[in-house]
Amino acid sequence: MSTSGVNLCIKAIRDLWTRKSVNISIDLVGEQGNTINTYTTSDHISGTAAITVEHDVDFDHLNITFEGIYRVYNERTGPPHTDRRIGASRTFLKLQYPLPTTVYPSPRQFNKGETYTFPFSFVVPDCIEPPVCTSKLDEAHTQLPPTLTGSSSDDFTPSICEVIYAIQVRIVQGSRKKALAAHSKQVRVVPADSLTHSGLGGKANVEGQQIDPQILEQAIGQVTLIASQPPPIRPFAPEYVVSKDICSIAVRVRFNSIGRVPPPRLKTLCTKLEVSTPYTCNPELQVSCPPTAGTDHFVKSISLSSVCMRSVQWQWARRSQKDNLANDNSRHLDCADECYEASLVVPITLPRDKVLVPSFASCLISRAYTLKLSVSYSSWGASPFCSSVRLDIPLKVIPIEG
Repeated sequence: MSTSGVNLCIKAIRDLWTRKSVNISIDLVGEQGNTINTYTTSDHISGTAAITVEHDVDFDHLNITFEGIYRVYNERTGPPHTDRRIGASRTFLKLQYPLPTTVYPSPRQFNKGETYTFPFSFVVPDCIEPPVCTSKLDEAHTQLPPTLTGSSSDDFTPSICEVIYAIQVRIVQGSRKKALAAHSKQVRVVPADSLTHSGLGGKANVEGQQIDPQILEQAIGQVTLIASQPPPIRPFAPEYVVSKDICSIAVRVRFNSIGRVPPPRLKTLCTKLEVSTPYTCNPELQVSCPPTAGTDHFVKSISLSSVCMRSVQWQWARRSQKDNLANDNSRHLDCADECYEASLVVPITLPRDKVLVPSFASCLISRAYTLKLSVSYSSWGASPFCSSVRLDIPLKVIPIEG
């Protein structure tokens, strides 16, 4: 081995020995056992970093930072002996505590047998400063996401996606800012209501279903489904569990008939909650809906209710001018200004044992919720035509302190 190679080996051994001989501990105000501290917008994260060494160690300065990191991992096919895990990581938040020079020992050396304590304090910000996020399309990407880590109680979060917040302590030596030793402690962040993105959730999109004229020989009308926008889901933080029914929503089924043809027979109204976690392992891409090349969606749904509508009565009603403008297809079908309507109120009941992380959007990971309604119906006649009409309503999830 050459002299340079020997020197590199000696240096690597010395660095490893130095790291093992430095002990860093982080204590946060309000800690209780092994419970992770939880903070929200504008909260103070205060504590101390204590350093002890097993032998004298020279250093240049100490970095204490509050950091937020996106991490996404995925598996790819390949030989067993190769690393098949690919991933992307991005530090979206990094606040450094300004340590005054008076707190450092003089000379800059940690001595064996001494304990050095450095206090720090951070304030949880209300947004992410650019240019961390490169998105020019969604202001929500500049807002603070909640902590996201897969757990045994969270069925909706894939283990490959993480949003982590931590206090980082690094002992730095040399002009290259090489870390002699480092230690971190994770904290949980639950953004306040003001951070919840106005772009997540919103007006429901009505999906109309025209009865197929090829099946019934001629078009007889159009069935549409309309529902009121539910209020946000409000789980208790930091567990993110719901303690009660979130609301009841008004649902209307409308039949725009041609020539006052009798409306179809209503059968069942089904509701379910869809939870979507879009992510990408390519830091050059941004998650989108629908997914594009290089992005994926982890989607899970839970059924909420199934209501029989056979006893719900149709009523003859007049459509408003707003409805006429919204449903151009019905005008092309020569539908009258009057139509049939059937309405009912549906309670939305969420299971108590499901973890619902707040809605958020970012370039690498996002979380979105959709309330999906479906009404099945059948036409009259000896050979009834069965179909259904669907409605997707975007929902917000905003945590409240438990």
